[in-house]
Amino acid sequence: MSLFVKEYGGAGSLKQISYRGLSPENSLVLFNGIRVNDIKTGGFDLSMLSLGDLAFAGFSSLVSDEGYISPGGVLSVGTTPSGEQGLTLTERIDDGGLFSFSGTGKVRKGGFSLTVSGERVWSPNRFNYEFEGKVRERENAHFNRTFASVAAGHAFSDFSIDLYSSYTFFNSGVPGFVVSNNTSSSGATSRVEGTLNIVRFRGKVSAGIGVEVAAGYNHQKTGLDDPNTAWYHVNGADRSTLNSFSLNTSFGVSVSGIDLAIGYGFEKGELSDIKTVLSNQRRESFVNRVIHRFVAKGYKNFDFESGLVKSMGFHAGVNADIFEQKGIGSRSENPVAWSAGIGLVPGFFDRLEIKGNLFSGKRVPTYNEYYYSSLFFAGELDPEQFNGFEAGFVVKRPMVFLDEVRLSFYSISTTDKIIWVPSMIGLQIPRNVSKVRSQGFDISAAASIPGSGLSFASTYSWLDASNISPFGSADGSNGKQLVYTPGERINSSLRWKYEDFRVILEHRFTGVSYFTSDNDPRNFLGSHNVFDLHLSWFVSLMKVENTLTVSIFNLFNENFKIIQSYPMPLRTVVVSLTTKL
Repeated sequence: MSLFVKEYGGAGSLKQISYRGLSPENSLVLFNGIRVNDIKTGGFDLSMLSLGDLAFAGFSSLVSDEGYISPGGVLSVGTTPSGEQGLTLTERIDDGGLFSFSGTGKVRKGGFSLTVSGERVWSPNRFNYEFEGKVRERENAHFNRTFASVAAGHAFSDFSIDLYSSYTFFNSGVPGFVVSNNTSSSGATSRVEGTLNIVRFRGKVSAGIGVEVAAGYNHQKTGLDDPNTAWYHVNGADRSTLNSFSLNTSFGVSVSGIDLAIGYGFEKGELSDIKTVLSNQRRESFVNRVIHRFVAKGYKNFDFESGLVKSMGFHAGVNADIFEQKGIGSRSENPVAWSAGIGLVPGFFDRLEIKGNLFSGKRVPTYNEYYYSSLFFAGELDPEQFNGFEAGFVVKRPMVFLDEVRLSFYSISTTDKIIWVPSMIGLQIPRNVSKVRSQGFDISAAASIPGSGLSFASTYSWLDASNISPFGSADGSNGKQLVYTPGERINSSLRWKYEDFRVILEHRFTGVSYFTSDNDPRNFLGSHNVFDLHLSWFVSLMKVENTLTVSIFNLFNENFKIIQSYPMPLRTVVVSLTTKL
């Protein structure tokens, strides 16, 4: 699928998802049913997750199971306790000086389950990169991280209660950009410390009626120390605090074969003590948001005993928000999003499923967009309006050795698209100046040879994401590819397992992208091929299971960038040992 991760290079860098040529703030991230997108940027940093703490992860192209609609897709992750018991310990090192120690303990008795996890990782992260024909060592990319969490739950006959609480501390250098006259660093450091607490109730009110309630509280303190005042020219430091509360409720009922769900969500968040490069010109130092969200969706399936169609399903949903913001970017909005679709299985070939969706909605600007827009054009920044469709099919076991084939087409048109344009003071200022069309297709296949332990999967994505309305007669961006949006991608993996050994070879091809809106041929990021190799050995000693894994990332030392002036690491070797007691 057209899903990839935007990052600034190295193990401790910012990592955000981008889908179908849309920016990260268009993708919704749910953690145990609670929205965790950052109020400041609108995106979510995947590097803040502890993989050992997660029990499941899933991605939807448009609508989540809860009924939330997002054109940039919905990533759902969670920590639902599993039935496993015992203690798992993992040590991890790499050739850049990283050392990580993590552990997870699980207990289950009857309907009660408890999971306790922790991780401590630190690294100078002085990875090698190539610039202007020379291999250099990245500066000021160091980081250290502490993570601890507790997940507890109890399942009764008709309902369950889950509790989750985590603490995160992340301190890292800000390596800065790399250009011909500056390959050093500003010396700045970033710090994030916070807690996340979630309680979720799921159960049955009566036969055929289900209810789910989730409440979450997120507290974060962020800071940036800038000793050389490269970022904060006034005091060389920034400290801000985020407090947010979320409540989501949903009810599900089946009436005459129609599955209905209605829900209500409430979010209140405040980001305070805000400072930026221009904060001395503003009186406001906070942003306060309140959102009331009403969700409804329905699904109806029809089965036919004979004929051209074996089964046919219809679904529809709507999200209606009441949005109010005070402080920086004060305004009120009432955005509405909806989706409707159909899926059918033909009677002549029941391994084929055909799907199609129409959708529409709005995205309210992020804090950063409101802030910089209001410097000169207070109150003029409007929400993005998107409309689109997607259609495709899935074929299960179409032939021998071929497990699955998927094909999907999509087209998304965005009005009042927010783009960043130069201003009189040299800063980029967000404006509603563009209409954008993103259209493309994804085709994927999965194959395996029974009894051999060998399997293969690959996805090819083609995307045309371009500006279709010029900003003035001199605008060179009309009809041009959006910045940092490659037109082609290939993701493939080859897996082989033999007794206690496992080999995984991954390949990623990324086509050409540009970092200026006029697609100047001098300002582009070249296409690249990256291979990763993972070797694992499973061994049991005295009834203790051990897994030794050696991972070689960027196997062939490909010199590439995802973001201009932020080089990605050359070959990196990571060794990990996992022990299950």
